Amino acid sequence: GIDSVRTFTSIEAALKDPERVYSLDLSGQKLKELPVEVFQFKNLNALKLGHNRLKEVPARIAELKYLQEFGASRNRFTKFPEVICKLVHLKRLDLSRNQIDGLPACLGDLSELISLDLWSNELGVFPPELEKLKALRFLDLRVISFSEAEIGRIKELLPWVKIWLSQPCNCGEE
Repeated sequence: GIDSVRTFTSIEAALKDPERVYSLDLSGQKLKELPVEVFQFKNLNALKLGHNRLKEVPARIAELKYLQEFGASRNRFTKFPEVICKLVHLKRLDLSRNQIDGLPACLGDLSELISLDLWSNELGVFPPELEKLKALRFLDLRVISFSEAEIGRIKELLPWVKIWLSQPCNCGEE
């Protein structure tokens, strides 16, 4: 499986044989944008970009059509990068510890998604399209202030999912 594959942590090393790069971890490298070389790794299954300074994901990420795992926790996203919705084989998505203010309806298109980690963001409402995420099993929403009503709605939307939540806030309660 994907876990036994060698993970490259340097673009230079990975470029020696781009076709055989399935897992790339560029965490903690102070990246402000995704290095363009990444798009040479056409067979990439896993891309980890945690603890960088990224604010967006380039549209070209859709070229990495075998991507099953995308991680970009602890970056500087304020908007959910909608191009991620084009990665239709994504199974694990980690955008925890950003400042993402909401989720796009297109997220419901990720029909193979198993694990969605949004821990510690600024999320508002959840689009009803998320009920299409039939493969989803794990959803981490801790350290996000939801009202009791919104928590109820999320649970109703995704009754088959194990959801981690912090205590509800009394924000905006009528």
